[in-house]
Amino acid sequence: MDVDIDTVHCEFLLMLIREGKPNQHSCKSKLERFRPKAFYRSASGHHKKKPIRFIAESSSIRDSIHMLTTGQLDVLLKRVESGELRLSQATEDRIRVIQQTSNRLADIGAEAVEKSQPVYFEQIGGLLRPSFWTLDRSSRSVDLSLHSRPVVDGEAIHESDSDKCLWELLGTDPRHSGEKCRVSQKCWAMMTAPGYKMYSLTHEVFYLQIAEQLGCLRHELPVTLRLTDEFCSNAYVESAQIATDGFPEQHKDLFMEQAALCGMSGYRDFFNREWLDSILAWQRTGAGCWGLPLDGPDDTSDLKRRVKREERVLTDGCEFHRTAVALGALSQYTRYVIEYSQKYLF
Repeated sequence: MDVDIDTVHCEFLLMLIREGKPNQHSCKSKLERFRPKAFYRSASGHHKKKPIRFIAESSSIRDSIHMLTTGQLDVLLKRVESGELRLSQATEDRIRVIQQTSNRLADIGAEAVEKSQPVYFEQIGGLLRPSFWTLDRSSRSVDLSLHSRPVVDGEAIHESDSDKCLWELLGTDPRHSGEKCRVSQKCWAMMTAPGYKMYSLTHEVFYLQIAEQLGCLRHELPVTLRLTDEFCSNAYVESAQIATDGFPEQHKDLFMEQAALCGMSGYRDFFNREWLDSILAWQRTGAGCWGLPLDGPDDTSDLKRRVKREERVLTDGCEFHRTAVALGALSQYTRYVIEYSQKYLF
């Protein structure tokens, strides 16, 4: 049985709003309400530039989270090829085109970083390979019994400190060059500590995912999974609070980063109709990117104080990191929608 991607999205969204077990007939009259517009056309009929093209037109790539999109689409397509997932040929072809475009972009971006920031590339170049981001976790729910209130006020991990801990894993630490998976007591304590929130919390998830993919914690996998369960439980509570608060502008980037990273670890609670609609609504008409609001308050100093590595804000307000995490979140939505739909359509 072949399934059109729009029908898959509709079935999934109807299921989420608890209208009973969905059926294709009921979806046919409601497709326009739910049709995803991130890569194609806005609800008002205006074309939006594809977000992948926006990133391609940026002069360099400084954030490896973009590679998550390509890697996770690879995981999805491998499941299709193995017969685990079934899609119409048209849907598979569409996803494959996006994946191939993202792969080409990854190559261009890695080359740009190597030329413009050779020292930085030498330190983290291993993370700029899409094949690195093929973490494949089965879908599951967060365990809210693991949730704990943050005990640290504000951010506890600065990116410079996080980078040094990643250098240890990658074997690019200047103090121990070439020795991979060297985990110092200082870094382990900082990157696995309880009680963090916001970006410090997602940095912990990011660190554990990288360590796992590098094979650095092969003998500590149960500990890693338990920590990820705890961190993503806390991240989900934060995401839910951000949604309850009406998605404050200064937290939209974080909200999408939480979905991208915890989604990659399999936590399906980050995906629902209202949150997807919100992410799509934030996409900029014309440019196809995500960024600061054009008609927002004049005082954006609070947003600018949030330090992400050399966040690229272009003249039209587009932000590279925000666009990258949006793509990461949408890749997880795509994967989750298709995987979960199999239970209802086959």
